[in-house]
Amino acid sequence: MESVGFWRGRLLTRILVAVALVMSLLVLLQSLGAFETFGEELKLARAFALEMADFNLESAQGMGISANNVRVTLAHRRLVDSIENATTASEIYHIVMTDMTHFSRVVVREEADRAVIEDLRLIVASDENFNQAAVGDKIDIRFGADKTVELEGGYFLTEQTLEQLSEFVVPDFLRLQTVSFRVEVANEDGTGELVVVQQQMEEDILLHLENQHSFWEQELASLQAVAGHAALSGPGVVIRLWDAPREMIESEVNYVHAYDVQEVVHTLYASGAEGISVGNRRLVATSAIRCLGGPIQVNNMPISVDPVTIVAVGNPDELLEGIQSLLDYYQEQRDLRVETETGDDLRLPSYRPR
Repeated sequence: MESVGFWRGRLLTRILVAVALVMSLLVLLQSLGAFETFGEELKLARAFALEMADFNLESAQGMGISANNVRVTLAHRRLVDSIENATTASEIYHIVMTDMTHFSRVVVREEADRAVIEDLRLIVASDENFNQAAVGDKIDIRFGADKTVELEGGYFLTEQTLEQLSEFVVPDFLRLQTVSFRVEVANEDGTGELVVVQQQMEEDILLHLENQHSFWEQELASLQAVAGHAALSGPGVVIRLWDAPREMIESEVNYVHAYDVQEVVHTLYASGAEGISVGNRRLVATSAIRCLGGPIQVNNMPISVDPVTIVAVGNPDELLEGIQSLLDYYQEQRDLRVETETGDDLRLPSYRPR
């Protein structure tokens, strides 16, 4: 049986609100410099869209939808495939504003609607007095925003069933203001049948927008941190590089050069680093590590050397495993001094162009 759905009558407004939220977020990310290059923009847009798709799938399960729901699973798979096959950031933005909206506002919400109805239908149909109801008997069940339940009719049901209905909790993720549907009990030849003859669901739009705003804020903060435009904290490693001891210096190979720092940074990223700073200067997609006849510069500013301090946030074991052979080479073949340590709460500063 097709559900009328609580989105009817307000769907267009809510789609426009969702589009406005997404576009505002993308514009803000652009203004923060998160999209420095075409390739980086595509990469970040794809990661953002996939995160949204997974969030909506998790929301579906929070609404009581089975993880094996074929409609939701297939719709999510098609959505992910579209995002992964997109070749431009603009194409991904279009997917977010169309297919993503349809998935979250129609597919997920309709299936959540059906899940609630089926749960209530099962409670009523399982009542031991169910087949004693007369044709046309009805019961109205209304769920308030404060999670109170009002029952009208249903005199044929046992006290136990009425109590079970009155204690029924609508999944939090639905954030419903009111649910009102009518169940008709038809008793034909001793066989009972439940028929939904009226259903109205109205979402508390303010609560929904608060949830969405909170989610986008978290996503923005996460993207800013990963892109380097906000501080990032977590476990990781600290690597310090010194020139060889003075008595062992024989040539340029015994000094720490900018290309050595670049090599360490590239290896750490390849080993799963989420963010890196060099000389307490945060690296982003456009950062440069170079030496122009003077001290090593990061983001066009000189850094402290001897030692050069490199901090990487990520899985410490994986980072050390990935970098160890390079550090051994520095020590054994070039006599550079190397020190490593791990930490559970390292902090990387946000990017500063100057």
